[in-house]
This record gives sequence, C-alpha cells and structure tokens, in this order.
Amino acid sequence: MATKTKKPLTSKQRTTRILVTAIIVTVALLIGSIAGALAYSNYLNGGGASRRLISFKTDHYKVNNCMLTYYYFTDAYNYYQNYGPYMAYMAPSQQAPDMTSSLSNQYYDYGTDSGTPKSWHEYLLNMTLSNVQGYLFYAEEALENDFECDVASLVDEYINNMKKDAKKNNITFEEHLEKFYGTTVKEKDVREALNLQYFASEYLNHLQDEYKKVVTDEELDKYVEENADTVNIIDYYSFSFETEIPEDMTDEDKTAADEANKTAAAALEEELKNAEDKPAAFKEWVTTYLTEKNLLEEEPMSEEDLATEIETKTAETTNQTKDEKSEFSLWAFEDGRVAGDIININEATAKHTVYLLTNPVHIDEDPTKNVRHILLTADEYGSNEAAKAKAEEVLDEFLNGETHTEADFDTIAEEYNEDGSSYYENVAKDAMVDTFDAWIFDESREVGDTGIVETQYGYHVMYFSGEGVPAWKADAISSIVEDKITAFAEELVEKYESSLTVNQENLLKIPDAFPAEAFSEPAETNAGGTEPEETEPTETETSTDDTTTDTAETSETTEDTTEETSEETAE
Repeated sequence: MATKTKKPLTSKQRTTRILVTAIIVTVALLIGSIAGALAYSNYLNGGGASRRLISFKTDHYKVNNCMLTYYYFTDAYNYYQNYGPYMAYMAPSQQAPDMTSSLSNQYYDYGTDSGTPKSWHEYLLNMTLSNVQGYLFYAEEALENDFECDVASLVDEYINNMKKDAKKNNITFEEHLEKFYGTTVKEKDVREALNLQYFASEYLNHLQDEYKKVVTDEELDKYVEENADTVNIIDYYSFSFETEIPEDMTDEDKTAADEANKTAAAALEEELKNAEDKPAAFKEWVTTYLTEKNLLEEEPMSEEDLATEIETKTAETTNQTKDEKSEFSLWAFEDGRVAGDIININEATAKHTVYLLTNPVHIDEDPTKNVRHILLTADEYGSNEAAKAKAEEVLDEFLNGETHTEADFDTIAEEYNEDGSSYYENVAKDAMVDTFDAWIFDESREVGDTGIVETQYGYHVMYFSGEGVPAWKADAISSIVEDKITAFAEELVEKYESSLTVNQENLLKIPDAFPAEAFSEPAETNAGGTEPEETEPTETETSTDDTTTDTAETSETTEDTTEETSEETAE
C-alpha cells in the first residue's frame, strides 16, 4: 500500500488537528463532469508530457500534473487505508469503489437527493485539490513573511525511508514509485511535491505555536463561558435495576417486574442516604446484590465473569458533560448540587436507576503531562529483540553524553525516531496506550527521567518533560488556536484566490485508476519519514455549470500550461 501518514502511534483517541485544508476555494472544479475522464492515457507514459502540464499556479508556485498525481494517489491511498472497509457505508451510493478500475465510472453519489451525480474520482480528487490549494496559499504567505525552515532535510528523510522500504521489498526505488504511482511520477516529482507540502505545513505549525503563546486569560474565560455545556463536567456512580421486557410479556408480569426493581432501587437509595462513606457503601451494596442475584440464576456466571461484572457496575463515571435529554443530567447540573446527592429515577418500564453524585459541576482540572520519546520498531530492525537492543543503545547514547538536556534528547530523536512526532504536549490521563500512559503518570516521575517502554508499536525511549496545563485549559487553547487558524485561512482565501490559476483541461488528464500492484499486498506501505500534516478530506465546491467560473479566468493559455517546472517549486 502507498504512503500512509504517520499518526501519533501511542494515542488511543484522535486528537483535534488544525490542517492546511481549512482553506476551501470556491473555484468550479469540473473533474468528473465530462464523461470518460482520462485513465492511463498512453501519452502520459514516462511523465514528460504530464510534467509540462500545469494544473495549479500562483504568483510564485506551480503544481504540475506529475506532482498532482502524487498528491492525489497518496491522499486516496490514505483514505482507502483508513476507511476501506467502511467506504460503502460512507457513500450515499452505498457502493465501495474498485480502486484499480476507472473511478470516473463508479459513483460515490448517484445524485438521488442532490440531483447531481458524483463519481468516486470526483469525490477523492476534490479532496486533493482542496489540499493543494491550501499548500499554495500557505506557501505564498510563508514566502511573503520570509519564513525559513529546513525543508530539504525533511524531504531527504522521507525519500530515504521510501527507498529503504523499496529495498525491503527487493525492488528498485523507480519500480517502487511505478508500483504505487504509475509511470508518470518520478523522484524529482515527489521531491517537488514534498517541498511545497512541507513548506506550507511547517509554516502552519509555526503559526500554531505563535498563536499558542499569545492566548490570553480573557480568551480562556470567554471560552469557558461560551462552552459551559462542554467544559463543565460531573462525576457519579449509578446502578440500574432493569428487567428485559419481551413483546409477549403480560401487563401483570410487567407490573411485577417493575415493582421488584422499584423496591430494590429504594433499598439502595436508603442505604446510601444513611451511609457516611457513600461511595464505599455503594460498592459494597451493589457487590452483595450482584453476588446474591447470580446465585439464583439457572446458569450463574463464573467467579471470573462475576468479578468483571462487579468491577464494571461499581466503576465511577467521570468527566461527563451536560446532556439536555437526560433527566439525571439536568438534575445533576442544577445549581446547588453537592457531593453525596442521590436521585432514584424510573427511566422506563421495569427500569429504576439510582445515581450518586460524587463530584458536582466543575471544570476538568486533571493534570496533563509533556513527554518526549523515540520509537524503534521491529519493522525497522528486523525483530523485537533487535528493536529493544537498539532502544537500549539509543538510551545509553543519551545518558553517556556530556549533558542530558531535553534539547540533547531531541537531537537524538531526530536521528532515530520512527514516529511522526517525538514530542507530546498536554497528554491527558488514558489518552495513550496503557504502558506509555502508566510511565508518564507514575507518581514518582520527575523532569528529566528516562526509560524504555514497550507498546504494541515497538520500544519507546522516554524522556519526561514535565507537567502540562490542566486538561480543560489544554482543550481551550487548542480550540482557540483552531478558531484563529480557521479565520486566518479565510483571510488567505481572500488574499490569494485572485492569483490562483486552475487549468480545468489539465485536471481532466489526472489518472482515475490506480496501479493494480498497489493493492496486491494490503499490508505493505511505502511510508517513509515524517510526512507533512495529514490532509483531512475537505470537499471543494464542484459544479457542472460553466457560468460559475469563466473558463478564460481559470485556464492558462496553451503556452503557460506546458512550461517545464524547475526542481524548486518556487519560481
């Protein structure tokens, strides 16, 4: 399979990401509107002709069809890898595509509701076109502001890792590119594409960092006020007494079941009201109830299963936000609620639930942690044993250095780390896989601590950077910065849209099917180094109405669109 963007390998949940593709340009992109968009046309063989076709151009940057093919295929492969089994469910047509056949003839949406059919080629390519416009606009802005970064080393790392992957599969790098991108995309095309993508992405990262530095207390207070329903949380215990009601159950039996559950719920409620340590009383009472109930079953649970059931039913529910549809939630979020408040709610026929509020409305002040790591994998070193040995070697290299600063660790991470990031900031409890999480949240952990942690991803050489901000504040800062980036992206559209030239004719020459060999081994990847920010699908407006955009304004002359692009993306 083709290049797959590296995600935070230790994360259990998807974190909010601010992407280049916040930009959506309302240019009429007519791909898919002309029947039979070109598949693998013979004249594209070798890439020379395709390289001379300019599909996008701004004042200082251009994207030719070879670059665009690389972007498109990479985005499509990523999409397929992430959503392959679910693509049929995600499409209005309920049809998953055959990626190796013409996507122009396979429909993402038949147009039943919209009135406008959309092919899978149109749907997937539009994601890439939106991404590319984002790259161009951020790159133009970075250039105007004299932004500098070491793009060359990032591109070299990525290309070198692609070459390593090719070598592992006993093929040349050229064969590797042809396997995944066809005959038109060569190394210089990948380099040009990555130069632009990394430059834009690094500038976006720079903006995010700058915005984070200047978030004010006033902005944080405003965020809390405007997002009270998501910022404010509660903690509680609950236990439901419930009987399954089959369709043929008589009213008499329903009443009997309801009364039995009502009585049991009242007994638990009374027990809690009279207890000094209410959480302990809740756990003890529920444990006894479940144990005695199990003994009366025709087929009682095993001791192990019963223990699991008890552990689940007596666990505290934490960090719950307000639910306007829940009677309990509306009660719990009322002013004046205190820890120890109890409510018994008849939630359905033969269902009575007792709730014990343990922590009334509050903001999530749970701590977060900052950590650096260096991931070493069996894929890279041949076996788990070799990866572990390398992790020990890397840790020794750090510990044997003249100094043991965080900067020293980061320097070593740049050389060895296989993850997309070596630094995780404001990590919340349980956000990472268990062993990683346990290490950073160890109560004895101090700044500068190091170690090696094994996860399902490999071996992580760890460096503890210190405490992060409280969880609520981390979420608030992330949201505030995201809003600022979104607003900034809208400004970029206004600023650079008029300088953007889109050649519709050249867009129609982008291949609409993928090499069959790329799907022959689904587990294979040509992922190399740290790819730029993952491009999240953001659909560009598509229209078959020629009046939306004047073709003369969005297409270059034949002479302009067939010029050779240089090795450097910037003119």
